[in-house]
Amino acid sequence: MQSRLSAFRYWISNRFVWSGAGRLLARLWHRCMPAFAIRREVFGLTIYLDSRDHPFAWYASREELEQAENIADTLSTFHGLIWDVGANAGIYSLRMASLGNPVVAFDISPKAIAYIQRSASRNGLTNIVGVPRAFSLTPVRYRAPNTAIAGNRLSDADGGDRQAITYQEAAAQYGIPTVIKMDIEGHEEAFLKSSEFKTWLVSNQIALVVELHRPEFWNLIWSDMNVTKLHPQIALVQPGMAT
Repeated sequence: MQSRLSAFRYWISNRFVWSGAGRLLARLWHRCMPAFAIRREVFGLTIYLDSRDHPFAWYASREELEQAENIADTLSTFHGLIWDVGANAGIYSLRMASLGNPVVAFDISPKAIAYIQRSASRNGLTNIVGVPRAFSLTPVRYRAPNTAIAGNRLSDADGGDRQAITYQEAAAQYGIPTVIKMDIEGHEEAFLKSSEFKTWLVSNQIALVVELHRPEFWNLIWSDMNVTKLHPQIALVQPGMAT
């Protein structure tokens, strides 16, 4: 679990990042900073992040990278096939793979997936499959971003030359997961509103660790599922009647 000091530092840095000054600095950073790989040691693994796309790699402590939202501890209680949907640089993907789990990492950014594959190779992990495609309920078309920033998101109004992968297509190609970690910058709303997706989770006994990008998303969590609040924005949803 995250220490109080680390949690306070994380809270302070988050407050600044989302402030007006922080947003302005971020825009300048993403525009002006040269792009090159940064190596960090996280969970005892060497992980590569992009200097321009991942500014937090410069200021976040190792503990903050590992335990910022209690996701890593939660995922570590599951064993089996892991889907990391919205994997970005793959810290959780690499962690779960290092524990012996097969992992499928999905991200809308080909650049992010390339970093995951580079990190996996550096650590000798052969049980990660990287999928450079957006994840959606329907096979919408989109334009792939050329950055690996965490805020990249799917916009089905853009059209484009790429097609999102659906959860049914992913299951047919990669297998039914034990748990899905989903962080797709607000597109979670579509999944939380889908009765078909919920039925699929329940029928296959799949747990869902989901980041809720707006407070009202909590109201979309299914009342007949077991729900644990891991963080103000993170929920663990498991099939079964609520207790």
